[in-house]
Amino acid sequence: MKNYNYTLPIKYVLLFLTFIFISCEDIVEEDPKGLLSSSNFWNNEVNAIGAINAVYTKPLEMPAAVHGWNFWFESAGGDFGCLDTHGTGMANGTWSVSINRVYNMWSASYEPISLANFVLSNIKTATNIDPNLQLRIEGEASFLRAFHYFNLVRNFGDVPLILKQTEGDDDFLVTRTPVSQVYDAIISDLTLAIDQLPLKSEYSEEDLGRASKGAAQAMLAKVYLTLGDYQKTVDLTNEVMLSSVYSLEPDFKDIFTAERDNGSEWLFSYATSGESEFSTHQLAQFGFPNNLGKFGFTRAFGNIWVKQPLLDIYDQVNDTRFTDMIWKEYVDPITGEVVAFRKGTGYYSKKYDDIEFSKDMLFTRINYPILRYSDVLLMYAEALNEVSPLNDDAFNKLNMVRNRANLGDITIAELDSQQAFTNEVLDERRREFVNENQRVFDLKRRGLFLDFVQQLPYSQFSEEDVLYPIPQAEIDANPNLTQNPGY
Repeated sequence: MKNYNYTLPIKYVLLFLTFIFISCEDIVEEDPKGLLSSSNFWNNEVNAIGAINAVYTKPLEMPAAVHGWNFWFESAGGDFGCLDTHGTGMANGTWSVSINRVYNMWSASYEPISLANFVLSNIKTATNIDPNLQLRIEGEASFLRAFHYFNLVRNFGDVPLILKQTEGDDDFLVTRTPVSQVYDAIISDLTLAIDQLPLKSEYSEEDLGRASKGAAQAMLAKVYLTLGDYQKTVDLTNEVMLSSVYSLEPDFKDIFTAERDNGSEWLFSYATSGESEFSTHQLAQFGFPNNLGKFGFTRAFGNIWVKQPLLDIYDQVNDTRFTDMIWKEYVDPITGEVVAFRKGTGYYSKKYDDIEFSKDMLFTRINYPILRYSDVLLMYAEALNEVSPLNDDAFNKLNMVRNRANLGDITIAELDSQQAFTNEVLDERRREFVNENQRVFDLKRRGLFLDFVQQLPYSQFSEEDVLYPIPQAEIDANPNLTQNPGY
């Protein structure tokens, strides 16, 4: 959303939201003069747009440690070395109920859900707002709420399902809702979003990055893929493809540039402003090699490197996802001096390294992808293979992704069974979506996570580690919450 026109500054929207969400006891001594009131907030388009903008930005405006939660979680899939300097246990399955990474993930979902509920509880009765804008804002908030609940249910199982604006303490003393009901709510929200959101191509330049019809279709396809409803996955991804709105970037490395991160391949992303550490994600800090201080690079930890098993499944000569986007050394453009990277394998992903913009590596201009068009193609291929094993069009879509990576077609002579094709798609996803928080979810939805991670030499994973614990701080604050088994 770096292109958004924030007519009402976000800080004032968040100030108002903070004001209305705190309890009466907390505000009894406050002088609210100058603050918007709940009775007049929803009487113009400026405020309504500011409220929905706040839902987008909240996950990236939290304290610095939060921004990296998804990368720490991804390390559990074995593709990344993660220097566990804080004793988190995220890479080997030894995390505790009090670990801040898990709590951060929980809060990074429920805070925007709360903001989305505020929008959804009020937008239908808002006044002086164009009806088409009202429908769009409702669709955006529904999409965003569904996305965050999708993250929660996949990571924690049963979670509290809150679908209205919270107004008092009792609204927070909720119980956990069964997974099936959470998915029903996700599907309902995404169905509404599909019906009410415009195509990406129908947005103005300043609104690029907002949730669109295609993003909602692709997200719902991923939900159905997770649930094993393959025909619905085929139908929804096919609708995205037939829209002719999206296409693969010809050159893989061009996807991850600040100039192209709302381009033809991007359906939805966490958008960065490139202006402040409070509006960006931290992969550039965690994942950038740490031994380049002499060239003016600072703040990099080098804590997320690519591990050997992932390196081994690349064609390291031809695959541009390896040759252009994974590096093991830095060549100074002025002196030509070569510096090899030291930590772990010495190989790092380059997806979010914004060298020309900021050498201090505290933040990046490059958006963090949630849905890309290659994901749509591979979801379609995987699901179609389940509906119609070894279908020619499944091979076609798989090969579109391979061809863009400078790899030749793979044929039925090489993948002569339904399972062989599925395995190849999962490997292709593994190569394609490095550092995009896809691998662990792919393993879990296929029931492969535990078997896979228990083979890792340092693994201490057990059955209960398929789900994360409900954060202990939440259980302490809410006696109606129960803990996941094994914790």
